[in-house]
Amino acid sequence: MLLLEQVGDERGSAFLGWLEPRVLFSRFERAISADLGRQFACRFTALMGDRVAVHYFSDYSGIESYDIGAFPVVFDAMFAKRDQIERVTLLPWRTQPNEKARAKLDSIGCLEYAASAADFEARLGALVPGATLRSAATWSGSSVSPYTYVFDLADFESGRFTAMRVPHLSSRPRGTWVCVARSDEQALRFARQAALLEWARPRHRRPEDFTVQFLDSLVVRDERG
Repeated sequence: MLLLEQVGDERGSAFLGWLEPRVLFSRFERAISADLGRQFACRFTALMGDRVAVHYFSDYSGIESYDIGAFPVVFDAMFAKRDQIERVTLLPWRTQPNEKARAKLDSIGCLEYAASAADFEARLGALVPGATLRSAATWSGSSVSPYTYVFDLADFESGRFTAMRVPHLSSRPRGTWVCVARSDEQALRFARQAALLEWARPRHRRPEDFTVQFLDSLVVRDERG
C-alpha cells in the first residue's frame, strides 16, 4: 500500500508523491481553495526538483469546486516545470474544464486527457503495474494537522541538516528542501526517500547517512536515522 503526502484545509485535500522514480501522481478531492493551491504548488515544485523525463498523472475527478484564484497557481507550478515533464495524463473533473482552463492546460504541449477512470488506470498501470486510483490515494487517516517542514541543506556534504516546522509556506527559500508531514518521524522518512530519489548524490557519504535537527518556537530535537 502506497502512502502519499497530503496537503489541504477544511475544504479539500490533495495527495501527491512518486509512484516510480519518474512517475509522479496527484489527486485532488472536494474543493481547491486558494490556500490549497499554494500548498500544492509549493510541494509539487519541491518534489519535481531537477528531475527530467517525468510522466505526471493527475486525477481531478474528485473536484467539486475550486476558487477562481486557485487554478492559476496550480497551473503555473506545472507550466514552470514543463521542460522536465515528458507527458501529463489528466483525468478531468466531472464538469470538464471550461474553455479558458482547457486552453491553458493544452499550452503545456505534452498533455493527454483520459476518457474515463478506467482509461486513466490503464495508462497508469502500464507504467506502474498494479497501481489503481484506489491504491494510489491511501492516507494514514490521522487527525493531526500536517506541518510544512523546511529542510536547510546548506551543510549538505556533512549530512547535518535542520528542519523548521511551519504551519504555512508561501514560497520555498533557496537552498532548502520542503515536505508536508504529520510528524517529525514522517518528515524524516520522506527526507530519506528524497535522499535516494530526488537529491544530488553526496561525494563523501552515503545518501541516507545524515542527521536532522527539528526546530520550532518551543522544541529543539535531534533525530538520527
